[in-house]
Amino acid sequence: MDILNVLTLLGGIGMFLYGMDYLSAAMKMMTGAKLEKILEKLTNNPIKGLALGTGVTAIIQSSTATAVIVLGFVNAGIMTLRQAIPVLFGSNIGSTMTGQLLRLGDIGSQSLILTLLKPSAFAPVLVILGVVFTMFIKKRKFDMAGRIMIGLGILFIGMTTMEGAVAPLKESTAFQKLFTMFSNPILGILVGILVTSIVQSSSASVGILQALTATGTITWGMAIPIIIGENIGKCVPVFISSIGTSRDARKVPVVHLMFNLIGAVVFGGLIYLIKGTHGIAIWDHVVNRGNVADFHSLFNIATAVILMPLTGALVKLLNKLIPRTEEEEWATKRFESLSDMFLKTPALALEQSRRLVGDMGDMTRSSFTKVQQLLEEFDEKTMREMSSNEDFLDRAETKISEYLVRVTESTLELKSTRLANELLRSVTDFERIGDYCMKIAHVLEFNETNGVSFSEAAKTEIRTMFAAIDNILKTTVDAYKNENQMIASRVEPLEEVIDSMRLIIEDHHVERLQNNECSVQSGISLKEILNSTDRIAGHCVNISVFLVQRLNDPYKFDAHQHLMQDHQEMTEEYKGLYGYYEAQYLKPIQEMPAIEKTPQTKTVEPVVETAVKEKDPAKKKEKDKVKDKDKAKDKAKDKDKAVKKDKKGKNGK
Repeated sequence: MDILNVLTLLGGIGMFLYGMDYLSAAMKMMTGAKLEKILEKLTNNPIKGLALGTGVTAIIQSSTATAVIVLGFVNAGIMTLRQAIPVLFGSNIGSTMTGQLLRLGDIGSQSLILTLLKPSAFAPVLVILGVVFTMFIKKRKFDMAGRIMIGLGILFIGMTTMEGAVAPLKESTAFQKLFTMFSNPILGILVGILVTSIVQSSSASVGILQALTATGTITWGMAIPIIIGENIGKCVPVFISSIGTSRDARKVPVVHLMFNLIGAVVFGGLIYLIKGTHGIAIWDHVVNRGNVADFHSLFNIATAVILMPLTGALVKLLNKLIPRTEEEEWATKRFESLSDMFLKTPALALEQSRRLVGDMGDMTRSSFTKVQQLLEEFDEKTMREMSSNEDFLDRAETKISEYLVRVTESTLELKSTRLANELLRSVTDFERIGDYCMKIAHVLEFNETNGVSFSEAAKTEIRTMFAAIDNILKTTVDAYKNENQMIASRVEPLEEVIDSMRLIIEDHHVERLQNNECSVQSGISLKEILNSTDRIAGHCVNISVFLVQRLNDPYKFDAHQHLMQDHQEMTEEYKGLYGYYEAQYLKPIQEMPAIEKTPQTKTVEPVVETAVKEKDPAKKKEKDKVKDKDKAKDKAKDKDKAVKKDKKGKNGK
């Protein structure tokens, strides 16, 4: 085998892998979303889970993709580990379909019809048809079909190219001696693991082995350990995908590995036990593509049949090996409070939901506290804690929303219906607040990574804004959890002050930018932070509005009526609260110098220029600053009036 054959072999492997990847991408593009929805609606029936896992993997031609989808669902709390395990078993079975397709290469050439059924004959036809469909027919279904044809065609052409490249090895004594080493089961398994880890697909590595069978030197004794190793090696990409996920999600690649390891020990051990005691007549017989495909399928089907009844035991074992943290255990118990038994008593079901929404409020406060910490000192641990909080909020939104929909399916009295509607809205608002907390955190992470910094004046203003947001969050959560209308009435005047603070800070930023005291990028980061804080305050108003509305009149729900205050007839209480928050947060921002004062060296001006300059340049500059501040105050007042006018008749933001 010369260098040309080696290059041809590598080219064939490249085409084969590219064809498989292209085919998988086309299949996922065409049916991926639908298949994910099917998986998402998975019931607790393990047989259905096994069938779904098999079908999805057979269609998208990637057990890794199926496992990663399952990993994502477990991480999001949509699917439990017990539901995920049968799907993983099915994905292993579905991954054997590629090998069964590739066995078509073993069809004989006794007739023209049989010859045309060989991949080497129809692969070019598939590619040609695929190109016609994708380039000349401007319809999506033809485009998708064409992509699938191209993927299959390239895959089969790659397989044919590999077979042609390894053909000279039939007569190679050195190659035969090399593969004799693989009859050692340990070495064969290691080779299978290594090859699959590199190409990141058991279907691809099995296809490469099928191509090597064309040399006529691969026996059953060599192929069996390699196939077993290839099943273990396909777990590597799933482990990589689990980095940064929740503890429950990290159990998915572990159970995937356990499944294949147990199969290797039980199935492989049984084979070698029989060989050692009674012998296996076909052990030294040469295998073909079909033999490799059949053993690959048999191994995965038999392992699934053996382990399916042990799903519960696997879950218990995993929970002991990877125990939940206290926070995860708390979250799990809180979600368990949404029990089906409460559905028979809607009032209890709604109360359980309301309490969990209150927990979401506590979690948003925790996230914003961590945002304040990140402003002072960026820390990866704090970012991870925020991500954990965000996972809880996302899961809570999904769980509560689904639960409330089930509650409202039964006949409810009007008061309970209004409460369910308020809960659904508040769930969304609290989840969005968590999203904006994460957005601010990502801005601070970007600044840390890219060396972007705020001036001290800007940082002081951000601290003041954060203090106001922390206050409005605390007020909103306290009002919600205690169902206190008096506390809720404090939210909107504080939100009005936050609106004005944002305008003043933006004006100050323009001054700093013109004075070269901050960079454009720091200004963009500041703008994004202010946008997020504004949205957080707006969602707090929404929550308080819905709460006050329900407490005032639970039998009347008008989402278009502004119930907090009529700004044309502000109460004395509202004015007092606005004045209090204005003095606490807005005035310090207004009085804060926008531009940092830096020592300046005294210069002697030329006599000629003094005639055209102001008599006292320093005083002129100070006057200009006062004028600018007055303009900013006027602009803020105008904005207040506009906001108040705009909000009349509206329900929150």
